Amino acid sequence: MRIPAYSRIFTHIFLSRLAFAMPLLLFVVPALSATLQIAATGSPAGDMMTKEVLNYAYARLGVQVNFVDVPMRRGFAEVQAGTMDGITASGIAAIEKMVKVSVPVTYNDIAVFSVRQQFRVTGYESLRPYSIGMIAGIKYLEERLNGMKLDKAPNVDSLFQKLAAGRTDIVVDALTDYCSARKLGLTEIRILEPVLERRLAHHFLGERHTALARELETVLAAMEKDGTLKKIQERAEKKYQEQCNSP
Repeated sequence: MRIPAYSRIFTHIFLSRLAFAMPLLLFVVPALSATLQIAATGSPAGDMMTKEVLNYAYARLGVQVNFVDVPMRRGFAEVQAGTMDGITASGIAAIEKMVKVSVPVTYNDIAVFSVRQQFRVTGYESLRPYSIGMIAGIKYLEERLNGMKLDKAPNVDSLFQKLAAGRTDIVVDALTDYCSARKLGLTEIRILEPVLERRLAHHFLGERHTALARELETVLAAMEKDGTLKKIQERAEKKYQEQCNSP
């Protein structure tokens, strides 16, 4: 049977368009269906808040995420090498080979802790007369406390144990880390007021995910505007405090 000319033309156009479209489909679908591997590099409290915010925001985009707890340096290296897709959050302004999502997803209140000293905190300069404990490697604190008498601890437990033993006068650390002091039974440690500052932290993705980062910004901006972001953050903070208070 002879196929009419118009049918042959239609078939040719259809197959040509299909052949053109298929490579695009094969490229896009796996990218959307894959689960993002996110390095959880922050503090327990900060990451709890960040994970809840990101789970909600990525769900709006139809993207699944898996959080992997790793040390900060390793997490950065994995993302920069392309073996992971992003980090939960960081207070650093810019990170090489990563793109920052402009809406902050979490925060840390930086506080002063003491056992024997009692004074009103009026900024970092008011700490100069004292020996100050801090966790080693926190660059922004090293900058703010530059020239002061510092005692650097390898971890939070060591930090508060030194304070309780009188080896430092005060400690400067995230307010949420007070939970660690309570877990250690160091009930004599007090928080001096007010807090020094609130540090905002942003989610970062590997540079190959720039388009996704911009989409996520739009979602987070809407969440910020309608109050959803604040509600999730407050809920996560309350949940962390409840865990801290549990035996």
